[in-house]
Amino acid sequence: LAQAKHLAHRFEPSFGAMSRLADAVPALFPALASLAIISSVAGTGGTVALVRAILARLRKAAVDIGEASPNVVRSLSRRLSRELIAFASEDEHWARRAFLQPRRLAGGVLALVLLRLCARARGALVASLSLMKPPDEELDEDLKERLLTSVQRPPWGAGLPQAPLSGIWRPYLFSLKEAHENLSEIHAMLGITARPKEKMTMEQITEGVRRVILFKYVQLLQVTDLYWSQEQAESIARALADDCGLGGNDERGGLEECVTQGLPTFVPCKAPAWLQLSQRVSIAALRPIFLHLWGWTSRYIETPCGMMHVYDSMPEAKGATALPPLLVQHGMFVTGWSMALLARLLTRSGRRVILPDYFDFDNSLSISDPSLTGGRPARRVADRLQCLVAVVQDILGSGAAEVDLVGHSFGGYMVARLASQCDRLGLPVRKVVLLGPGGPVIDLSHNPSVSRFLNDPMGEIEANKPRWLPAAPLKAVARSALGVLLSPNNCNTLLGLQYSEYLGSRDFGSKHPTLLLWGDKDEVAKPRKAEPLGRCLKACFPHIDAYWVKGGGHNIQIDSVLTVARAMEAWLDHGGCDAESTSSLADMLLLPTRTELRGMELPADNAEEQSTSPEVLRSRL
Repeated sequence: LAQAKHLAHRFEPSFGAMSRLADAVPALFPALASLAIISSVAGTGGTVALVRAILARLRKAAVDIGEASPNVVRSLSRRLSRELIAFASEDEHWARRAFLQPRRLAGGVLALVLLRLCARARGALVASLSLMKPPDEELDEDLKERLLTSVQRPPWGAGLPQAPLSGIWRPYLFSLKEAHENLSEIHAMLGITARPKEKMTMEQITEGVRRVILFKYVQLLQVTDLYWSQEQAESIARALADDCGLGGNDERGGLEECVTQGLPTFVPCKAPAWLQLSQRVSIAALRPIFLHLWGWTSRYIETPCGMMHVYDSMPEAKGATALPPLLVQHGMFVTGWSMALLARLLTRSGRRVILPDYFDFDNSLSISDPSLTGGRPARRVADRLQCLVAVVQDILGSGAAEVDLVGHSFGGYMVARLASQCDRLGLPVRKVVLLGPGGPVIDLSHNPSVSRFLNDPMGEIEANKPRWLPAAPLKAVARSALGVLLSPNNCNTLLGLQYSEYLGSRDFGSKHPTLLLWGDKDEVAKPRKAEPLGRCLKACFPHIDAYWVKGGGHNIQIDSVLTVARAMEAWLDHGGCDAESTSSLADMLLLPTRTELRGMELPADNAEEQSTSPEVLRSRL
């Protein structure tokens, strides 16, 4: 210990130079490689002498490693390497040890190899990080204004110029859902845990109606005082209660059971720096695997919002092939890496797979061009739709006769919209696959406890934690989780969407043959109740095959990837989901992701439904 302290004191002025040496690993590789081999057999004394030689050479050369050009550093490194080898050859003690202990020499060679691999990995990592979009730091201005308006304006206005008609609720609430579904949404949105939805008071239902209208039409508060009054909201609430069989409910009170709307006051949440860095580094580390191990190509496609990045498994494939190309679209809050394992399995049969990255997601390789988007990020559904159309045009432009579309979560909603848009533009789409899609087929709020936590996370921890458990570690974990879930970019992406362009979209659907796979344990994109879900699916997708994935969560493209890949391959190729099992190494490694499929209960087809267009069915629904 005394010797170490002495050496540290003696070489302290040179620590800065050594740190710059570490930063210049690629350029100084010859010298560091020689040092690694020689020091492995030179012992402590020899290593100190070698460090002295390095520092003496640096002082003699009078070169600042941090500022010198790469050529100068490489030249210095070669000279330094020769001097180190000459030093070792003149030291008989070192030469004797190297000759008598070959295992030490082998260790030095291994250190050399590892150092070289680390240098290459570092270069690939730095290259990936330089292409990735940095995380958002703030909310978009329009979203920030909407959130401030929702909490600063009075809850009740002077009244809508045209009062709601008696018995009418659908235009003001979730119009694509039935009365009981709206009542469930209100019950969960209010965070009421003290009573079931059927026992809510009229005052509670009225408050829920206010929050739903605020969610749908918050822009109205930004331009006028003529928005919904309490009397108008109660009229809508009574109409809803009547349709739910709760007529005659005049019970008042109960507002103290409703959670306060606290979410707009504390978003966005910032994740710890170490967590952000680990996310970025782990995502960047996947890129060399896609490019060098799997042989994919990273390329950019010109779109109306800028150059959109895609991973392409076979960009050189020209003309018609046996299997149509497959566009695989990821969901919200992630990038193309989330679909990579599924895409890799789908390429085994020779299918060309293309994975686009949405614009302006955190860590995305697609960054919109402000000169093309009017200075704002490309977050609108219409923007994303135009860009995906450009990707389809690029695929068809390479000679493909038609294309298949696959999407997960928000990507499932987008490819359904994309299929309809391609029809309008005359772009040939063959089949569509939806994996746990978002949009009108999901419940927005389905758990009152989750609503309470999201609006008052620290208060809920204090109220519900065991008495013996300290609150501080739980709150620290909650802050980290909220920093990921409610990061600035996630808030901009999800909360920035308007009701009419996502959850209330009337353009969701496709007349193409469609396969739906949905995890029966999905709590993120939670499906609607079976009966209304079935009617909605048949109305929007007349030619649909729908299956539950047993035990699957939201990310079935990961936790049930083997079953999903086999079902998709069989359905895309032959129209059925009964795939033959294989015994490849990949299948054996992914055996834990193998599960079962169970058919969904959908309304039976009849002659009238078969002769009715999807648009008519949607309007009737």
